Amino acid sequence: MKLSVVFGLLILIFLSGCPFAWARLLVGGPEQVIANSTLILTGKVTESKDREDERSFTVFVDRILKGTYPGEQISLSAQRTLRGFMGFPAPPETGSEVLLFLRKDDGDNYHFTYDLNCVAILADQKVTALCGGRNVGLDNDRWTVDDYRQAYNDFLGVCFARTQTQSANVGGETGAAGSVAPESRPLFFSPGLLGTVLGIILVFGLAGFVLYQRNKMRKDDEGDD
Repeated sequence: MKLSVVFGLLILIFLSGCPFAWARLLVGGPEQVIANSTLILTGKVTESKDREDERSFTVFVDRILKGTYPGEQISLSAQRTLRGFMGFPAPPETGSEVLLFLRKDDGDNYHFTYDLNCVAILADQKVTALCGGRNVGLDNDRWTVDDYRQAYNDFLGVCFARTQTQSANVGGETGAAGSVAPESRPLFFSPGLLGTVLGIILVFGLAGFVLYQRNKMRKDDEGDD
């Protein structure tokens, strides 16, 4: 009886941790963010919403630094899921100057190139902060928020040097610093995945133990007969 209770509790713990097994972040270093973005632009936030079930913000486009975009403004939004707003940081405040790193999905909708460090705050044409900025570790590589800020400012310096005498070219394509490297989008797995793997091991281990105890009790009963 005790074994069945323990077994049931472990199953409940395992099942309750399942939503976190889905939680994984798509991350890349600062150079990868720049290289794998098909649209990089600067602009001013004209609307920003941070609700319990939805986040969104709209940017009036100032400069297109890489790629093409036909509109004067771009809007990005996300609905809360079981994982919260993972991959969509708290939106910048209305009136903020921002630098965005974006890609298109299969439905031709724009989204952040990676789940972290793709929305930067600008002041005097320089990156001063990242929305939801976080340090990133991937295999043996480590990047701090300052590493991203420095790389983005280097990128801006090259772009602005090439367009000193040009005004914003909304809908046109400007030169970008460096060519687009082959897409490389490594996965960063959250601790929830490790917990799930350990939970599976515990479940199978306990199941084996229960079978062993049953076989042992059966043999003891046969010996008593």
